[in-house]
Amino acid sequence: MSNGSLIPSILVTRPKEDAEDLITRLESRNLNPLLEPMLSITFLKGPAPNLVSVQGLLFTSANGVRAYCARGGGRSFPVFAVGDATAREAEASGFDAVESAAGNVDDLSRLVQMRCEPENGALFHAASSAIAGDLGSALGRAGFEYRREALYAAEKTQKLSQKCLEEFYCERVKCALFYSPRTAQSFSALALGAGIVDECKQVSALCLSEAVALAAGNLPWGGLVIADAPSQDALLAALDMELERLSR
Repeated sequence: MSNGSLIPSILVTRPKEDAEDLITRLESRNLNPLLEPMLSITFLKGPAPNLVSVQGLLFTSANGVRAYCARGGGRSFPVFAVGDATAREAEASGFDAVESAAGNVDDLSRLVQMRCEPENGALFHAASSAIAGDLGSALGRAGFEYRREALYAAEKTQKLSQKCLEEFYCERVKCALFYSPRTAQSFSALALGAGIVDECKQVSALCLSEAVALAAGNLPWGGLVIADAPSQDALLAALDMELERLSR
């Protein structure tokens, strides 16, 4: 798709592995996705997960699903996923019993407590090396045995690409999409270091949650919008509304 001045560029900060569906949906809106991943994903080597006495699997990202499968983890366990995208990845990977919390880790904790009993076994969380949220403490207080194993690492990007900088300098970027506090913090730090703070004043930041918006708030955005729900559908609905507002 051309970067012509009449086609707004939308900054996509998700890891490349997670951005394919988003990019397709942006292109279907006649928008120019500017892919600038703030994190790079690396699967950690090791043996297959120890699933003795486990009653269910917890996935808080699609990368957790991929890393678990790469380690040779079994597919016969019920899966509880933080959101719909993670649930879809689990289903595509061959899991039969998959349920989505359609929200954040607090929603996932509530879902697990509704569906599971502590006496039926442990809960295995296929996680990143960087802890996000407090899922283990919430489940522990409810009496569950919580096993967390870091199966992948998400490393921060060290600098913004020249293409990204040029898009900001030329004021082609109209909106930036942020899905996690960590990616929002990473972009804020890199933007400050690259000297594009003033350019961000012409851009609206759209955030998946209040926590993400708080992390993005270090920059003087032209607008700071929080999705009505922590889902990609809600974030894209917010994007549609913001672009309509900007076009008036």
